Amino acid sequence: MTTCIGFIGFGEVGHAVAKGMTPQGVQARAYDILVSEPAARRSLCERAEDAGATLVDSNAEMMAPCDVVFSTVVTSNCLAAAAAAAPHLREGQFFVDMNSAAPAVKRNAQQLVESFGARYVDAGVMAAVPPRLHRVPILLAGAASADLVALLSPFGMEMEILSPHVGDAAAAKLFQSILVKGTEALLMECLLAASQTGVERHVLDSMSRSTPGMDWVARANYMLSRTARHGLRRADEMNEVVDTLTEMGIEPMMARGAAQRLRWAAERTHAKRDTNEMPGYREVIAVLRAADPT
Repeated sequence: MTTCIGFIGFGEVGHAVAKGMTPQGVQARAYDILVSEPAARRSLCERAEDAGATLVDSNAEMMAPCDVVFSTVVTSNCLAAAAAAAPHLREGQFFVDMNSAAPAVKRNAQQLVESFGARYVDAGVMAAVPPRLHRVPILLAGAASADLVALLSPFGMEMEILSPHVGDAAAAKLFQSILVKGTEALLMECLLAASQTGVERHVLDSMSRSTPGMDWVARANYMLSRTARHGLRRADEMNEVVDTLTEMGIEPMMARGAAQRLRWAAERTHAKRDTNEMPGYREVIAVLRAADPT
């Protein structure tokens, strides 16, 4: 029997995973809340065609034949997506929550999903998805994790069971983000300052010499271009970090600052986010400085 997977939300992550899975003989289906908007629908149709997936108009239609449903929405919609999907889930179906949400949010989503008999799995995506497609490293938490691995690992998915407790994979992902997104925010702030006196290349070259094996020019190009295109999503993720650390009794000084800087940048790169006008750090810094010359 052919394995069928579905995606709630069909942005970068959903598209990349589907594109990797369909050549392995898996059927893929997708639903996105933006499908009813004409301009967005065109883009979603193109994305679905590229991934070999079937785009449909509702959760109910998308989920009915699926063995596994992946939730790949923006962080702030994690719980809403679970709530909207839950009534259409069936007993034994997997609901894999790949969103970068706080552990408490994941546990609330679990309750919604499992109240309809489906099996909830907390998934923490631990690297950038597009280059690796479905082979991106994923940590799993929840009682159904082993069964999910047995079903999907034959297709090349790289999943590691972290814990039987929902929320643990989410925590690992968010704590990693303190370093990754925090570095992005620090690097952006560093280059904003250095660019005003024209010394940014000297700073980056010095950092490359100080950390053998790491090309800081290449890292700046990659990190700032990613931030420019996905800054709002990254800021939302850091806000989840802030909430999680606060709940743990840890003052989120660095995480809060990173969230503020990433959101600041996202608001200033919004008009160019879907273009190729910002391929590297120089272009991103130029856009930021032009948007906020003071």
